[in-house]
Amino acid sequence: MRWANDRPTRAAVEALGATPGDSILDAGCGPGHAIALLARQMRNGHVTGFDRSETMIAQARAANARAVKDGRVLLEVGDFSSLPYAPGSFDGILASNVIYFWADSAAVIAGLRRLLRPGGRLIIYATEASSMARWKFARQDTHRHIDKTTLARALAAGGFGPGDVTIGELALPWGIKGLIATAKRPGTTS
Repeated sequence: MRWANDRPTRAAVEALGATPGDSILDAGCGPGHAIALLARQMRNGHVTGFDRSETMIAQARAANARAVKDGRVLLEVGDFSSLPYAPGSFDGILASNVIYFWADSAAVIAGLRRLLRPGGRLIIYATEASSMARWKFARQDTHRHIDKTTLARALAAGGFGPGDVTIGELALPWGIKGLIATAKRPGTTS
């Protein structure tokens, strides 16, 4: 899966636009590929990886052992319904290939929005519903299928205004289509 997710992960990290010194949350970090990209890009910033799976956190810890040891990466297991961070903790949040599993995406997005500093941005990557429908492992009983409309509605219900959100498309090999949403919390970073 890492090979298949490499291009979407890189596109989502690029869309996040993290800069040295930023504090970033990778929400649903999986095996830590985006964390490795972010840790290299930010040098003196801090990346927190959060996932509900202990197995994924263990893989992320192994893949990012040096950055964890250096204190630039923190990895935690938890539940999206009770994110353990203070309001305004992060300059940016990445949520790649995870929205499919949120039972109440509006509530999770509202929780993530609360964690952003003013001017902070949330990036959500999702493989588009028509592509997901072709995959046997991504049945609708295991993966919510996301299209541009459902993604826009979830972001609006999570508290982002229409002027704060852009949703672009990403063309991938084999006719796969991805969606990248950028949602900015109004205000300026201090």
